[in-house]
Amino acid sequence: GAEAGAEAGGPGGRGAKRRLRVGFVSADFKQKATAYLCLSHFKEMDRERLEVFLYATTGDAPLKPSEWRAALRETAEHFRDLSPRVGMGPREASAAVLRDGLDILVDMDGYSNEGLRRSELFAVRHAPVTMAWFVYMSTLGNPNVDYIFGDLTALPPDSVATRHMSEKVVYLPRPFFPNSHPQVLPLADESAETKQPAQVASGTGGAGNQTSHAPQSLSWASALVPSSLAEPEGVFVFASFNKHVKLSSALFDVWCTVLGRLPKAKLWLLRYPAESERRLGAWAARRHPRMRPDQLVFSDFVDTAEENLERLRRGAHAVLDTTVYGAHTGAVDALWSGIPILTCVGACSEAAQGRQGEEDADQMASRVAASMLESLGLGRELVAENLEEYADAMVRLASDPKWYRSLRDRIESSRGTALDGARKARIWDPGAYTEALTDGFFKAFDNFLLGNPPRHLYTSGVAAP
Repeated sequence: GAEAGAEAGGPGGRGAKRRLRVGFVSADFKQKATAYLCLSHFKEMDRERLEVFLYATTGDAPLKPSEWRAALRETAEHFRDLSPRVGMGPREASAAVLRDGLDILVDMDGYSNEGLRRSELFAVRHAPVTMAWFVYMSTLGNPNVDYIFGDLTALPPDSVATRHMSEKVVYLPRPFFPNSHPQVLPLADESAETKQPAQVASGTGGAGNQTSHAPQSLSWASALVPSSLAEPEGVFVFASFNKHVKLSSALFDVWCTVLGRLPKAKLWLLRYPAESERRLGAWAARRHPRMRPDQLVFSDFVDTAEENLERLRRGAHAVLDTTVYGAHTGAVDALWSGIPILTCVGACSEAAQGRQGEEDADQMASRVAASMLESLGLGRELVAENLEEYADAMVRLASDPKWYRSLRDRIESSRGTALDGARKARIWDPGAYTEALTDGFFKAFDNFLLGNPPRHLYTSGVAAP
């Protein structure tokens, strides 16, 4: 409670008599993306300042234990299994958390993981300060959750989305979305063959016919990359591995219109769900006669994050983000693979065009890739502000090899510094991210000790507007 927190040093909190006790609750402390995205940050947390508790609300699979869960268990100072598998009901889970005497409790589920999360831990107070971190990209509307972590791109202070948040925002440097890719998903040998920008014949519009490197052989990776993307004459491959529930009809029409203008371009999608292959194909055939059916290519899931990264590197030239709800882990995957991702913020959906409420037009969930691109200095090139700009950028990616290569070089150089140990781009620096996250914990708890209600907080390096 407050008395325990006060022992952490009072206002300022830096001369602590004891560490700040912070608990993280998740149903994804297992073989899920959440586990490997945050693993390095838990490793980087300063044990002289923080006492960290991880609360897993799901049990491990007895026949196939999760390597990520094992790594988290090894990393965490305290790892608690709150799952029904070990006899934990709501009352037992609540009692276990209260016994730990936390200063801050962090929700890493939100309204995801229905039936697996421990919503009762946030239905009533289990710590004096409660926060939401990165997994659920929206307000919880819960008066018992005080703060949500974000940044100035994902949640601009004057935006409709931010004004409608029930939480106050703790602003981290861009990007607020964490990742551990350099540490847990090291890249394969960079000397291996990777997809190079191919010659693309532009039908109408675009930069015309230009030539760069021919695509490399993909035969070794036939199990990961559809054979139709390795044609000898070369294609430019746009990829989008988002769930199709994220895909609006307006955006799919933009994709198909651009494919009709670029006869050597293809769009690579997942069967996500399986019936979408038939439905999207029928939609394209009905509404976009200039587009050939073979320009849509579908494939299935792969089993591991490593395989997903490898097929991106081997098969795609650029990744296309969706609107309203965009790529999150997928955006990190693209950039870590050295591949540009094109996104759109602002007037990018039917909602923004007045067919729905203003509050639906531009949300935190749609701005995550933009946050990452801004952090790399690529916002001007790859963050469109409307669907017309988005379409123009698609055409330029496929038909201007010099510009495309410059984007690849900038992404790869930011990533390469992480590989060779030189100065890292912030997005690939878990130490810098964790330092800012820790600063956010202390600022939120200091604000509580001062008796203030929650308010927007700005961590070190973020200038309040």
